[in-house]
Amino acid sequence: MALVYVLTALLALSLVSAQLRSIDRHTDELALQRGEGLFRLIELTRLWNARHGGVYVPEGPNAQANPHLEHPKRDIRSDDGLALTMINPAYMTRQIAELAEQALGERLHITSLKPLRPANAPDPWERQALEIFELREKTHLLELIEAPDGPVYRYMAPLEVKQPCLACHEKQEYKLGDIRGGISVTMDARPLLAVRDAQHWQVIWGFGGAALVVALLLHLVIASQFKYVRRLHRVNESQERLIAERTEHLRQANQELNEEVVQRKSLEEKLRHLAYFDALTGLPNRSMFDDRLHQALGHADRYKCLFALAYVDLDYFKEVNDTHGHTIGDKVLLEVARRLQGEVRESDTVARLGGDEFAIILHHVVDSMEVDSVAQRINARLVEPFIFGEVEAHLSASIGIALYPQHGDTAEKLVDVADAAMYAVKEAGRNAYRIA
Repeated sequence: MALVYVLTALLALSLVSAQLRSIDRHTDELALQRGEGLFRLIELTRLWNARHGGVYVPEGPNAQANPHLEHPKRDIRSDDGLALTMINPAYMTRQIAELAEQALGERLHITSLKPLRPANAPDPWERQALEIFELREKTHLLELIEAPDGPVYRYMAPLEVKQPCLACHEKQEYKLGDIRGGISVTMDARPLLAVRDAQHWQVIWGFGGAALVVALLLHLVIASQFKYVRRLHRVNESQERLIAERTEHLRQANQELNEEVVQRKSLEEKLRHLAYFDALTGLPNRSMFDDRLHQALGHADRYKCLFALAYVDLDYFKEVNDTHGHTIGDKVLLEVARRLQGEVRESDTVARLGGDEFAIILHHVVDSMEVDSVAQRINARLVEPFIFGEVEAHLSASIGIALYPQHGDTAEKLVDVADAAMYAVKEAGRNAYRIA
């Protein structure tokens, strides 16, 4: 009996360990998406500033002249006598970092191995990250660190010299594509870790209770079997022969019954799969998608969380079918399904609604920036060529997105909003996304 409990405990521990690792990976993924989203936003803001050669703002307490900026027109006066000072990308980044810390509690720091401004000198963690970026070993870093005021996630990615940046940095002997420095994002890890720990305990208690119940049931089953065997040994030979004959008849009948049950279950599973899954791609079909959308609405309403609905329509798919035939068209649809699933989490839903139309439910999104990141990846992924032997096909995607509850609190409303946003992208030139 002890062996039953030991084996059950080992199985439960194995399952719990796998679940805990999955939760940890998901938590790190959320932190990575948050850090990457903030970095990309700052990077785009800097690029906008650089393309305009810096921007002028009224000089004052919130925008004092930058002593580290060497520019013949750093400080000017407008026609009406207003004192203006130039804000370059680095200065703008520092001011945005101050606002981000005040509004979001997340610290951003622009740094470099060759800083012009002492305050931009890297700390030890940032220095190590910059050295790794210089060697092109990684494109970003994310690490959970125990800070004096609590655990934090630290994310960092490099800033590469782009064409607009050369106006200022070429005299420092930087070339296009060089690593100029980086931006680190320090995020309070406690909210994410609190959710992670709660999920850990749910898994531990759930699997622990289930393992105990299973062990007890096995104990009862084995004990009853032992009693049954002992009673069989006390019967006489004639009874044993009679029982053996009847047992054989029962075994045959049970085998036939089991075979019939297996066949029926197999048939039911095939029918269920045909009813709820797309025959070509294996993705959920419209019926399953509608069911999961209503589940997402119920879950979001109960736990007051956000989710996004995206309608994805393939551009130029008809031309692919007309040019290369339906066999290649089917292969393209299969590859599209694979690429879409590769750009979302396992917990999200990717469905094929029919033809070249797909839909995605992004569960538990933090904000619209997270949805932006997913949509950008999907657009970029679907413009990559589809190569099958000597055949190369090209297409793109128009994506319309609706957010719950911002754009609607019913399935019908969210579907209408996402569909309208998708058609707006089509009319605007395709190969893009739009959040309604």
